[in-house]
Amino acid sequence: MVTMVRQTNLGKRKLRIGVISGVTAVALLLFLWVQANALQFVGGAYGCGAIGDAIANVQEGRTVIPMVPERDSSGAIIDRNMVIQGGWDIPGGSGDCNSQGNNPSILGKSGLRTAGFVFTAPMTRSALTVSGSDPILSISSNVTQLAIEHMQLDNAGANPTVGGGISGTMQNSAHVRLTNVLFTGSNAQDSGGGLYLEVRNGSNLIIEDSEFVNNDADQGGGIEIRVYDNSQVTIMNSSFENNDATNGDGGAIRLVMHGGTVNIMNSSFTNNSSTGSGGAIHIEGASGTSEVCITNSTFDGNSGNTNNDVGQSGSGVSVCNLGTSIFLPTVLRDSPPSDDQARITNITLNDNYEYEVEFETYNYTAVMPGQHVHFFFNTVDPSQAGVPGSGPWIAYGGSSPFSGYDDTDKPPFATHMCILVANPDHSVQQNTGNCWRLPVNK
Repeated sequence: MVTMVRQTNLGKRKLRIGVISGVTAVALLLFLWVQANALQFVGGAYGCGAIGDAIANVQEGRTVIPMVPERDSSGAIIDRNMVIQGGWDIPGGSGDCNSQGNNPSILGKSGLRTAGFVFTAPMTRSALTVSGSDPILSISSNVTQLAIEHMQLDNAGANPTVGGGISGTMQNSAHVRLTNVLFTGSNAQDSGGGLYLEVRNGSNLIIEDSEFVNNDADQGGGIEIRVYDNSQVTIMNSSFENNDATNGDGGAIRLVMHGGTVNIMNSSFTNNSSTGSGGAIHIEGASGTSEVCITNSTFDGNSGNTNNDVGQSGSGVSVCNLGTSIFLPTVLRDSPPSDDQARITNITLNDNYEYEVEFETYNYTAVMPGQHVHFFFNTVDPSQAGVPGSGPWIAYGGSSPFSGYDDTDKPPFATHMCILVANPDHSVQQNTGNCWRLPVNK
């Protein structure tokens, strides 16, 4: 018999960072818990309201939905924690959703679909531009949790001083994640044609599955990031093409390191250029002790006055460029294990938008009552994924695949689903499972 029990204690709003051992090549960053059904449709195209107004009025921790097609951001300032999620459209690409634009009863993805909207990401992004001279989006230093996903940013020659697409400062251990964001055709007078960020006070920035194409600035044609105070930056699964530093260093990326860590992995740099050092990447040691590692990344056709691919200046920065020679295993232990274990092996979305989770158990069979498994998102600390923890989790005793979660259950900041071995009393055995990246779309 297949048994599944959903645990629903949502008591904790903010959870500690946790990693299940032996899971993935990259440590999983955990964000604050934002309840999936708190997603509110508050702005977009087709008469659904101006994006600037939506961002200014959205409640703390809620989600702004910029609809397809392109909209003017009016230089919106993000001054509170939120999610900005593009990729939603009206069936057929036309229609009037004004009557639904600020309807608080439309909550979560299921509510949007019921109202007639379709989610077409990652193939389709919602696009923002700006008609003034400001960045398309600016991030205030009081923001501590922000996710932007499935967006295209093109500043149409607005030419602000820094950060044509996104500009801002991260402070106070802030977490910002940019997923499937295309920065294209954006420029800045000084630094960061597509993106300019100062990452301070132990903050953490992740840029993943994103593209930087045809952006330019005096320096840092695609990106300029200044890293301080043991902050961390991760750039992965992203591409940089035809970005230009027109009067300085770093055609694609300029890093100014004041103490912290940058990891660039599984990314490509093609036909970027600079008039100074680093046609693709320039790393400047400004103060403190820092580390920059470039792994599994490719460079082709980049050009600089010095150092076509990676340039370095200043002191205090340890740079490792491991090229394409490193391939990290997803499970760092003997297979099959000798003790009780559970492993997610694949996750897909079916036609009902349910996550189909394929998994295996080792040295036991998952049944209830009895020893079983707990599934949970990586917004839950593993220590909280079973009794007496606050969860939430789903207890499951049955065969693969598991389909107890759909995409309306996913918290906005979740990136992976996880599994642990659970005892009959619903306590969990730590370090007995793994996490698997969630698919973006069917």
